[in-house]
Amino acid sequence: MLRRRALAACTATVAVGALGLAGLTGTASADPSPRLSPAAADQLSPGLLKAMRRDLGLTADRAAERIGNESRAAAVAAGLRRSLGTGFAGARVSGDAAELTVATTDATDTGRIAEAGARAVVVDHSLAELDSAKAALDRVALRKAPKDVPVWYVDVRTNRVVVQAGRATAADT
Repeated sequence: MLRRRALAACTATVAVGALGLAGLTGTASADPSPRLSPAAADQLSPGLLKAMRRDLGLTADRAAERIGNESRAAAVAAGLRRSLGTGFAGARVSGDAAELTVATTDATDTGRIAEAGARAVVVDHSLAELDSAKAALDRVALRKAPKDVPVWYVDVRTNRVVVQAGRATAADT
């Protein structure tokens, strides 16, 4: 019964959360400059730069720029997570320019998000609600792992908890 309720809560709940921004620190900022300082750029791991050149086709300068963009986005997202409180519904970075999208359940937060330099999206479920639904599934799995349901996770982009199943009827059991 609990498992069925957890799965129902999971499908009824819409997810937000990617980047794993929960532990990041920083402040919300509208500073458009994503550049790393020359000293910071010089300290980037040569292995990381080599992998970015090999896997993404980026020059060292473009890789440093991308890392700077992503670092700035993470700091802004962390600051917004704190300032939005219970309305925070997750954040994600996309594209080469590391465009930051921050989701909220409160439409009045969109101005604050935009001022911080991020794209705002209003969604139905907070990240806390989604994490709670996922935690309910985790607790059920500790007692009896679902046979044909190998994974579930919070999907920030779709504002849902996603349950992947090996067969269509797996959620019924």
